Amino acid sequence: MYKDKILIIEDSKTQIKYLEKCLTDYQVIVKQNGKEGMEAALIDGPDLILLDLTLPDIDGLELCRRMKKRNELQEIPIIILTTRNDLKKAFKLGIDDYLQKPFSKEELLARIKTRLAMSKMQGITKEIINSSSRLQQMMSHNNLDMLLNNILFYLKQTIPKLKKLIFWCKREDGYYLKASYGYPDSLKESIYFNIDLKDGLNHIENFADYITLLDSNQNSLETIKKYFSERKISLFSIKIDDEYHGVLSYEASMSLTNEEFDLLQLYLSNVSKLIKNKIYEERIKLSESRYRTLFEKIYDGILITDSEGKITFVNQQVSQVLNESRDQLIGTDYLRGRYIDLDNDEVEIPKGNKLKKLIDILESSNSQRTDPINFRCKLEMDGQQDKFLKGTVTSLEKFSDFKRNINSKEYIFIIRDITDQILKTKLKEVEYTLFKMGDSDNDIKQISEAFTVELKKVLDIIGVAIYFKDYNDMLDLSSHSGIQNNIISKIKLKNVNNCLYTITKEAAMKREFIFREINISCQCLKRMGVECEVNSLNMYVTCKECKGCNNCGYENIDGDKSYRIIALPLIYNKELIGVLQLITSNNNFLIKSNLELLSGFSEEVANFFNTKKLQLQLQDKHQNLLENITKARKIQESLFPNVLPEVPGIGLATWHTFAKHMGGDFYDIFRIDDEYLGFYLADVSGHGIDAALMTMFIKSNIEPYIIVNGEKKIKSPKEVIADLNYKYQNENFPADNFITIFYGVLNYKIGRLVYSATGFVNFPIRFNKNGWEELVCPGKVINTYIKELDLVEKEVNLKSGDNLFMYTDGVIEETNGTQQIYGKERLINNLCNHHDLQEDKLMERVKENFNFYVNEKIYNDDITCILLKFK
Repeated sequence: MYKDKILIIEDSKTQIKYLEKCLTDYQVIVKQNGKEGMEAALIDGPDLILLDLTLPDIDGLELCRRMKKRNELQEIPIIILTTRNDLKKAFKLGIDDYLQKPFSKEELLARIKTRLAMSKMQGITKEIINSSSRLQQMMSHNNLDMLLNNILFYLKQTIPKLKKLIFWCKREDGYYLKASYGYPDSLKESIYFNIDLKDGLNHIENFADYITLLDSNQNSLETIKKYFSERKISLFSIKIDDEYHGVLSYEASMSLTNEEFDLLQLYLSNVSKLIKNKIYEERIKLSESRYRTLFEKIYDGILITDSEGKITFVNQQVSQVLNESRDQLIGTDYLRGRYIDLDNDEVEIPKGNKLKKLIDILESSNSQRTDPINFRCKLEMDGQQDKFLKGTVTSLEKFSDFKRNINSKEYIFIIRDITDQILKTKLKEVEYTLFKMGDSDNDIKQISEAFTVELKKVLDIIGVAIYFKDYNDMLDLSSHSGIQNNIISKIKLKNVNNCLYTITKEAAMKREFIFREINISCQCLKRMGVECEVNSLNMYVTCKECKGCNNCGYENIDGDKSYRIIALPLIYNKELIGVLQLITSNNNFLIKSNLELLSGFSEEVANFFNTKKLQLQLQDKHQNLLENITKARKIQESLFPNVLPEVPGIGLATWHTFAKHMGGDFYDIFRIDDEYLGFYLADVSGHGIDAALMTMFIKSNIEPYIIVNGEKKIKSPKEVIADLNYKYQNENFPADNFITIFYGVLNYKIGRLVYSATGFVNFPIRFNKNGWEELVCPGKVINTYIKELDLVEKEVNLKSGDNLFMYTDGVIEETNGTQQIYGKERLINNLCNHHDLQEDKLMERVKENFNFYVNEKIYNDDITCILLKFK
């Protein structure tokens, strides 16, 4: 079974996968750039092209232009897939349709089905019109049954020796017609049927089997001819275009002379041509029937004019689009509305002008001489809704006098009503502008003002107003465009006599679209709302106080007019958040038939403003949180030692920076007495406020000594960590929190260092001119799941020239632009290469080397380092 072939020119693999999934009923060819797409279009001959406008090697519009310049590609329909807003240029280049990304599978398949049907219908149209022209050259107007009988009668008159004749002829539908002459009526239905042939041939039921044998078996042909010759019956097989179409059998009273036989052959040769024409006539009649049915059933409107622009045919769709009956349209040669070309601002035809003028303008503006000619237009009709139309005009040659070879033209207009499509495009433009404004820092009031101005401009309507519910659950005007200030003031006052506000409240109360017409009986909008008389459908505004509008001093509207008020409730998650109100002229295309589009638009607007309100609320909360975090960070920073203690023979340097606002690293260095120095480096899980609280817990619960009998007793590192763990278990910290800590006590007079650790993996590095070592001290993390730590305590004697470097995991795990970590090896090499520097110079070198590697970006984790130099 043949499948229509669709060429996809798209570079997005995700989009290609989606399209292939949608198009399983079609033969799909995929190309991912313009060059391959053009080649595939020329070689593979697709039935339709789906073209993305954003390609890696060529702009989609330029590729479309090149395709439409090739004669062999001009009739292939092109549907563009786009997120861009340059459709006007695309339609000028000859695209047939477009889909705005993202789109649904149903919309995609519907567009493809329509375009394929339209393309095939145009091909059928040309074929049928050309075939119809040849019908006038046929020799006879009889049907095929009558023609066969006339053939036999004329043949008997021409050659009297022929006594009995039978003629079988194959029809277009595969059935056979039979005509006979010289046989009794009782035999006409049975003669030569159910012939029992000799010589072992199969049973032949009718001449359909006989013709099949003629085509397939030469021996059977000879046997059949022999069978008939024994009965003095002669056979003539009639071939048309190398295909058997009929058989003539005859019995003669005596043998035919050579001249009679030649005459018979010549006659049957001419008969073959006439039968061929009749077969074509049947085909054309069948095609015409299909063609008329297709014209009536197809989605698009079909209008045909003669060479002078007089309408000769319209289908029902055209009648609906133009709001005219067929009888009103047939025979007319002028437009009842004003034609405005959307692709050429200079082309405008006033109402009542000849269709011939429109055809001449389209042909003259068709610089590329393409056929059919594409056009888009607006048709303004008095007292009716404006129509936006898109279509093609095809010219066809039509022979009107074959003897003198005089021909004329017919023009076929294929028209589609794109009013809803234009509205949808316009609403999408507004949605795009709206969401673009939503990315800014503007508040609801500023966005509302810009939105109403843009919506009024894009839809080309009289006015727009948008209301939101206030804290008292009342509708309050947020912004407007195109409505006089005095009217707005009455809306703000919620004047019950104000028509606009009354309609708005009705839409809010009913939570459904409200359509009303206001008939202004004077020229002054100032008086809108003064004594409104309301009936079931319309609101009429009378101006009792104004006798002469020219004396009012306010902006006037020319003439008495009716205006359509459309109130769209803005509902999000079943909750009313506001009302959008549109004021249009009576012939604007915003009517009840656009309800589905307007409903979708109002949902998008409601979703946007609700999301924007939540976003602004979240921003306020976030700002408050940042302010609180900033305050908390300052408190946390105050816990770090401001000044390092001065210790004889010991040099100290530190470097600490937070990853974000608050971190989980913490350290402290303090003199316990005149002989001992205490210090620790801790890292807690996570970041932010929870981590900051845990660092505060460490700071307040590290106790380096106790007082016993009035004397200070220094606690061992193991005892300090054990006491910290005990207090941690009695707090209500989350189960996934933990603490790692390295704690040491240094007798700086003799260089004896005692230390212990829990959960620490980045052990301190002792280094000097002779090398380096890690002060490894394993232990479990402090956590609510782990009650006993099994702490280990070690000691080491520091000598002159020794350095002790302590750090957290943020140092060695930080990455550069290629996601490679800084690493322990790079840190140790840097320390050893500069071991003899002063402590502050050495720490500065560590920072420089680190920041150069990671390119001084915002760190992923806290960075904390402590350097102790034993002099």
